[in-house]
Amino acid sequence: MHTKSTLVCGVILGASVLAVAHGQQGQPAIGQTTVAVVDMTRVFETAQMPKDLERIFGERKSEIEAEARAKKEKIDLIQKELDSGAFAKDSPDYQDRILQMETLKLRGDHWLRSNERSLGRARKHYFEVLYKQVTQACQDVAQSQGIDIVLSDNPVDFDIPDAAVLINQILGKKVVYASPRVDLTQIIIDRFDNEYLRLGGADSIKLAK
Repeated sequence: MHTKSTLVCGVILGASVLAVAHGQQGQPAIGQTTVAVVDMTRVFETAQMPKDLERIFGERKSEIEAEARAKKEKIDLIQKELDSGAFAKDSPDYQDRILQMETLKLRGDHWLRSNERSLGRARKHYFEVLYKQVTQACQDVAQSQGIDIVLSDNPVDFDIPDAAVLINQILGKKVVYASPRVDLTQIIIDRFDNEYLRLGGADSIKLAK
């Protein structure tokens, strides 16, 4: 009985030692993990693609607003004609112009909503593309330099007048301190810009008209 108990204890102890050894081998040592940081706010504000996106979307928004004003001016002209008293309210001409106004307004409202939705979808799509390309640049640089982890290190904006927003920024900040030597921001911007220009730059951004 004693021999059997000793054998069982020995098996359990041996399994425990193996499990600990296996766990130690499976976990990388802290000293072996290399970490770098990227200021994503600076990337989005400084890199060429986000600048081009803001300019192109701004221009398209202005075009939509200008065309919407032109459509409204046509309606206003008909309304002005009706207000002038040129037609009796019970005349066919008066009724025809009322119908024209209602039709133009319905079509104009539908056109404006459709274009605004289309622009919103395009904006979302291209900023998703932007984010994926920036993260790919981070991955490429990290792998080429033997870096294991890249953290997003965004600055706190102390000029924000809203204390609640400021507190949320402070609490949401993941990196308290990082040495400048582990900051990859400019390297990422340069790599991302070079790849963006290689793919055609602003000409690669296509918006539906």
